[in-house]
Amino acid sequence: MLLSRGETTRDIVPHTLVDNGLRWHIRAFDRKHSEFRDFVLTRIKAASVLEDSTLSLSVIKESELETQDRQWNRFVELELVPHPRIEHSEAIELEYGMTGGVLKVEIRAATAGYLLRQWHVDCSSEHSLMGFEYQLWLRNSQALYGVTNLNLAPGRTS
Repeated sequence: MLLSRGETTRDIVPHTLVDNGLRWHIRAFDRKHSEFRDFVLTRIKAASVLEDSTLSLSVIKESELETQDRQWNRFVELELVPHPRIEHSEAIELEYGMTGGVLKVEIRAATAGYLLRQWHVDCSSEHSLMGFEYQLWLRNSQALYGVTNLNLAPGRTS
């Protein structure tokens, strides 16, 4: 089910359950759009498993397997630093266990946007987001090149 389109029926090929910090998702190949997507578990009203190999929809193609999910299989290393507007950055460094003022987080590209949103990381190039919740800034925004869920990352415009 999509918020923008209301209730829909989908054939998906799931491969992983994901906790994004707020809710559980199923990472799956969406046959309607021919791509891997995340589906919120609590928005699924009914599910059935297609086991009959005579049904054309139950035959899993190689392109639908987890091994073909590039966003899932790609890892990105995020370099998080105390937000430049914070006067006493040592407190943030201690809180996050930073080494040399940097916290390096290796994460799947498919989940990067979720982490950046949950941790309120300012991902703007000029560290321009204001507010107490933005205590971290993404120093190496180039690491996000090709990550598809950047619409979730605070301060990202593309």
